[in-house]
Amino acid sequence: MRLTCPACDAAYEVPDGAVLEGGRWVRCGACKAEWLARPAIDHSASVTVAPAETPEPTGFEPARPGPSLGATLASGAQKSPTPERPTAPLQPSPQPADAQLAASFADDAAPSSGGSARAMALIALVTFAALAAVIAYVRNEAIADAAPALREPLAQYVDWVDGMRAAIREAVQGGGT
Repeated sequence: MRLTCPACDAAYEVPDGAVLEGGRWVRCGACKAEWLARPAIDHSASVTVAPAETPEPTGFEPARPGPSLGATLASGAQKSPTPERPTAPLQPSPQPADAQLAASFADDAAPSSGGSARAMALIALVTFAALAAVIAYVRNEAIADAAPALREPLAQYVDWVDGMRAAIREAVQGGGT
């Protein structure tokens, strides 16, 4: 059976029994990519459908596991040569498929330790508040005309901003002379 890495196209020849019907997680020796290798399906075989009958239970016969892919490769399986790049033998995945899937979801759901999302949200909030403050200062008369109840708080806010502007101007001019 020929396995080809989907990431780097490295090709490997392994015995047909090394990959069972359900598939097997393998890792490319060349680029370390992991994928679920499945056996090739023979589409030329004919399928016969038996009539629907309920068979008598005959007992349980457990399936025998196939050889370990790593053991099979170590015992002498040869990889097929590829002219473009050197390849290494396949290694069995250290985790079963379910554990790998669970680990990938856990990594996605884990909160970021850097807090970059919180920082971006804080920056957006501060920017929005500053923009609202500038608009309230510049358009205070139009806002007071539209909402008379805000006339007095807006006047106090404009007086406070004018006082801060005067203090900053005085500090800048006083510090320069």
